[in-house]
Amino acid sequence: MKLYNNLTRKGKIIRMTLARIVIYGALLVAFYLACARLYRTINKVRTPVERDKSLPVALGSF
Repeated sequence: MKLYNNLTRKGKIIRMTLARIVIYGALLVAFYLACARLYRTINKVRTPVERDKSLPVALGSF
């Protein structure tokens, strides 16, 4: 019985570790997607302003 108990305990540890890895992986993916979405929106907001700033410089160089 002791050996069986050891095996089940090891299996439980392995299962918990796998579950933890899966959960952390899902959280990392969710965090990455949120960051990518945030970066895209910031870029979208910032690009027209940057374009307006660079326009006089481009016209002045000609």
